[in-house]
Amino acid sequence: MTPVIVQLLIVIFVSALLFGVTLWAVRCPNIISGFKWGDTPQEIEQDKQWLRRFYKVMTRTSLVIFAGGVVSIVLKNMLLYVLFLCVPAFVAPLYFALLAPRRKTVTPGRKAVCWGIIVSTVLLLVVPTVYFYNKDLKVVFGADYLEITGLYGMTIPYDDILRIEECPALPGISYRSNGLSLGTTNLGYFKTRDGETVILFTHSGSCFIEMEDKQHNRFYLSKKRTEETNELYKAILKRLSGK
Repeated sequence: MTPVIVQLLIVIFVSALLFGVTLWAVRCPNIISGFKWGDTPQEIEQDKQWLRRFYKVMTRTSLVIFAGGVVSIVLKNMLLYVLFLCVPAFVAPLYFALLAPRRKTVTPGRKAVCWGIIVSTVLLLVVPTVYFYNKDLKVVFGADYLEITGLYGMTIPYDDILRIEECPALPGISYRSNGLSLGTTNLGYFKTRDGETVILFTHSGSCFIEMEDKQHNRFYLSKKRTEETNELYKAILKRLSGK
């Protein structure tokens, strides 16, 4: 099963799950945190109006997740994919759960707490995603080694490097075995379609540095900009020639 199909199935599952839970909540509204049917006809009518608004917003949210997820898959933009998948699916139900009718006026203080929780949640979802999406490869050169810093970073002695060359594309990747993948950023251990394990520190879709060490580990490095990857390749060659 290709990664695109997996991503599409996840989008369908999340949007369908949200839609199904919405239908269930409308039919059994007491499962909604803080919701309780009113005692008078006027209160019951207010509750019905709130449920109709709840159904409208939540079904549109599931549609936004599906449409946004499909568009981000087509554009191959993993940042948009994560945002469309996580933010609407969490914020919309949280908002309605916090502001469910409770037979008393919603005070400004309570509204501030609700919005504070929602904004904090969005930031917790968005900030790490944007951070990893915008992060670039950083290599530090020591006297006898090069160090790849950051998540999944490692130190590689110059004497351990058997081969280094530039290549236009990565080998066919089957799945992550122990790594992180977000858009064109791939960090950690991945399995190729041939069953081989490779270690990726890549931040672009083309122009890579391929290295192999004495233990026959294969590394692929790339920076966001092709010219910077070329400069890094030349810098590594310079260190190797002087070892």
